[in-house]
Amino acid sequence: SALILIYFLSIPLFADAAISREQYKSGSVKPGSNLSVNLTNPTLSGNTLIIGISSYYTGTNAGLPWTVSDNKGNIFKEAVSFSNGSLVKVFYAENIIGGSNHQITLNASTASYLIMTAVEYSGLDLINLVEATSTTRATGINYTSGPVTVTSSNTLIFGVHHLFSNSVTATPGSDWNTIERKSDGTYHEHQVQDRILTSAGTFSSTGTWSSSIDTRSVAVVFKANASSTLDTESPSIPQNLSASSTVALESNLLWDVSTDNVSVVGY
Repeated sequence: SALILIYFLSIPLFADAAISREQYKSGSVKPGSNLSVNLTNPTLSGNTLIIGISSYYTGTNAGLPWTVSDNKGNIFKEAVSFSNGSLVKVFYAENIIGGSNHQITLNASTASYLIMTAVEYSGLDLINLVEATSTTRATGINYTSGPVTVTSSNTLIFGVHHLFSNSVTATPGSDWNTIERKSDGTYHEHQVQDRILTSAGTFSSTGTWSSSIDTRSVAVVFKANASSTLDTESPSIPQNLSASSTVALESNLLWDVSTDNVSVVGY
């Protein structure tokens, strides 16, 4: 006879990395109907591209309609559009096909004064990415996108703030991070910033300008990939282990399965 010892190991599910900004690139034209930016590093398939675009004008003077495309065949969707004296839009492509020499292009129907910032993120949802948006226009030293309600516990807020200046500087609000303040060097600029949230609530993309000015602002809430949150709760211990049909070198083992708040991936 022989003694066989069986051990069960309960392992929490360590998933993909949390939301992370990987890289960005900005460009401008004054005027032009085609604006392209080339990301410095190779993009990673499965990541997300978020594109913030500002126009000095609105309507047909802004060169509408616009299309956003890239050289990898990804499909870009419009997340938010705000037209109020100038025009601000945010586009995105989720679960991208990535690679080297990744170029993103804005095509306008007619020439206009345009600024674009393209940002690559990892850890965002692969479908149904946008949770909420907000828009507002305000004059003063402080800027804000207006409140946006966040119901998920793991999200990215992406803010774009447009103004008619090429020299005003921005100090983002608490817990906000500047991605880039991009100017066309003459007529206008935009401040692009982000914040990663770990709880639900009501938030705004905020900050302070170096001088009082009229600002058009938008914010978009993007949801994390469901697997980008660490599962820290271990599965329950399997119960009632039994063996049957035992022969010289093998035996059939039976047990009551474990339970877990996310999933059980193996024994």
